[in-house]
Amino acid sequence: MKKYKKPLFTALKIGISILLLYIVYSRISFSKIWDLILVSDTLYIIPALLFFIFSQLISTYRLQLFFRQINLNISNRSNIILYLIGMFYNFFIPGGIGGDAYKVYILHKSSSIKIGKLSTSVLMDRISGLIGIALTSLFLLMFMKTSIINIIVLLFLIVFIFLGSIRLVGILKKDFKTAFKVSLLYSFFVQSAQVISVYFLVLALKIEHQQIIYLLIFLVSSVLSIVSFSGIGAREYVYMKASEFYNFNEETGVAIGLLFTGITCLVSLFGIFYVFKSSKQLISLFSSNTHSQNL
Repeated sequence: MKKYKKPLFTALKIGISILLLYIVYSRISFSKIWDLILVSDTLYIIPALLFFIFSQLISTYRLQLFFRQINLNISNRSNIILYLIGMFYNFFIPGGIGGDAYKVYILHKSSSIKIGKLSTSVLMDRISGLIGIALTSLFLLMFMKTSIINIIVLLFLIVFIFLGSIRLVGILKKDFKTAFKVSLLYSFFVQSAQVISVYFLVLALKIEHQQIIYLLIFLVSSVLSIVSFSGIGAREYVYMKASEFYNFNEETGVAIGLLFTGITCLVSLFGIFYVFKSSKQLISLFSSNTHSQNL
């Protein structure tokens, strides 16, 4: 049963993505969304792409923090290659092994570090990312028209979540506490870079009002995207539903989600240069760029 768990979970996520896309495009004409994209200011798409790439680059360094915590000293070049492979697997190979699992497999074979420690490192990286979304969302809320009292409450929540999560990790995974503390700052910069990326998409679509709302909805959709395949469908659906509450054009919101998915797809595609190398070739590549202690 265990060997079917991963394929079933992946199939469920693909099913959710298909369902959400069906709901969105049965209500909104895709041609209208495409027309909005065609008349967008493409000059803003370039910085949106660059800031997304920058966010992923920071993510690689964040993951490297946890690797070093388990005495895995992987070179920056190898870490970036590994991250691109993971992105490609997560986005383009729904029926196969997940990107995170493949990274763990390759690093285990090239360094002999126990799978449990590698898996924990990757998991801690993911948790740090989710907390980073929460911190960035609270920070962004302070830029909305709000009272001094609300700003103080938001600052308190930021400090509480930051210190509370570090304390919890210190209790549950003491060995990762130091790396986790620094990783939260990395996560904040990762999400900030992605928010800036989406802001340029907002400018590209010539949205002049409620810009912060669009950015906050993006952060919410980033959390909910874990239930779908690579966030496909989830971002579009969240923007569509949010349009009912915040009274903005639903086609524009869905267009933002579609453009961001397109940028993610484009960057993930670069992993193709390494994905079709054999496992032995990749293990050899990482073995020559990895220094570790047998743990």
